[in-house]
Amino acid sequence: MSWFSNQWNRWSQSAPSAWSDVEWLDVVYGRQRYEVSLPQIQGALTLGHLRQELASVFSLPVQQVLIVFQGMFLKDDRVSLRDYGLQSGSRITLVARDAYAQQAQARAQASRAAPQGGAAGGPSAPSGESLPTAAPTMAPVARGHASRGAPPAQESGAGAAAPEAPAVPESTSHLQQIAQVSQHCQRVLVPELELLEKTVETLPDAPAGALQSQAPPDTASTGNEAAIPPQRIPLTQRKLSELLLRELLKLDGIPTDSEEVRNMRKATVKEIQAYLDRVDAAWHRATQAKGIVSDV
Repeated sequence: MSWFSNQWNRWSQSAPSAWSDVEWLDVVYGRQRYEVSLPQIQGALTLGHLRQELASVFSLPVQQVLIVFQGMFLKDDRVSLRDYGLQSGSRITLVARDAYAQQAQARAQASRAAPQGGAAGGPSAPSGESLPTAAPTMAPVARGHASRGAPPAQESGAGAAAPEAPAVPESTSHLQQIAQVSQHCQRVLVPELELLEKTVETLPDAPAGALQSQAPPDTASTGNEAAIPPQRIPLTQRKLSELLLRELLKLDGIPTDSEEVRNMRKATVKEIQAYLDRVDAAWHRATQAKGIVSDV
């Protein structure tokens, strides 16, 4: 453990908490890892407790603390750490809100500048190592175009000037980024949304407010495990809502520098909003007709 880790770890891990259910976490901040002990309180620790503790340990304002766990930003301070799936020793990523916004803006600028930098034959793509793995990536397509400009410079004669790679219009890069958002939703998020809808539909009816723990009949009888356990339906609903909202934020960062980009972004926003409506509809049916209880 580094000297900085020892400084940040204010409580010894050898003194376990008498009350708290999560005693310490493995925190990734920038390129360093820290073992942070959590305060001892009676009852369950919530995300709000964790944010306040990390703000104190790392000298950040509480409103600047963003927490990523298993590829998802945790937002609701009222939810307990256990309900988020955290336990002693779980690894989370700490991101400062201002730094995250600045890095997102830098990636967007790099996306616009990369095609022109490709003529030099040696563009340096931003490493992004200080970002959490779940952070939106704004410039994969532009970096690919820039790298394809390198081979002509290497093949040219010693005295010949390197031919310039054809510049990719910014609007084309923006269209590609919008298409990537739509494709990601359709490939990754829509299948889980459809599974949520199917699981809710096959659950037996139960009065609102009942604690539903019974598996769907078709899953219990056929041994098919492709359904979401009833107790995980609230977490699935929150996760899908947050991931879809994250895709909307990606679209917000794409400039509408042409009518074509504006229309495509508008259509993709409507597409994602339709997915969010389906998540809300499935959740409403789960709580009103299937006895699923919110864990918040």
